[in-house]
Amino acid sequence: MSLLSLLAACATGPGPLGGGATNDTATGSSCDGEPTVVIGTGENFYRPLEEGDSIPLIYGPQGGWHIWEAVEVQNMGALGSVHFVAEAIEVGGVVSETRNRVGLIPDEDNECMSHFFGIYGYLDVDDLEDGACNTPPEILASTEICIFVDITDEHGDIAEDELCVEAMQWAQDPTGIDAGCGVAD
Repeated sequence: MSLLSLLAACATGPGPLGGGATNDTATGSSCDGEPTVVIGTGENFYRPLEEGDSIPLIYGPQGGWHIWEAVEVQNMGALGSVHFVAEAIEVGGVVSETRNRVGLIPDEDNECMSHFFGIYGYLDVDDLEDGACNTPPEILASTEICIFVDITDEHGDIAEDELCVEAMQWAQDPTGIDAGCGVAD
């Protein structure tokens, strides 16, 4: 039996761990609202993002670049397929696309809410290189990145969200790369 099968087998009861929107009067659960997802960021916890917020371009230990992606969901099951797409509007192209099957982490204070964080949004700017500008901070820093997410839970419920943020050079960037050479003057 696969790990996913075991997890799905454990998620059969009512409520956020049992999956799906429920209104089970025996358990007192009333998670019967519309499924929703809110885009956030965070490596070790969920931090909500709002339109226009800044998100750092992180240099990883293996030499690649990423952003941290996270979600907050309401009225959905315990398992989800999360699909993120990040598009650099000003420089014209998709810079990250990730798909993950995740187990959502229930919120301690709200039985209808769950989170997942620490999703690597690997940045690929190969198609956007312009001469000397060939790294994510050179091409993307100070530009608008629009992030789109959809999540489908094990019951087929779907929720979507989108927002645009400003990419910024990571404060702890060890590379010494000059950010923003791809930004039009």
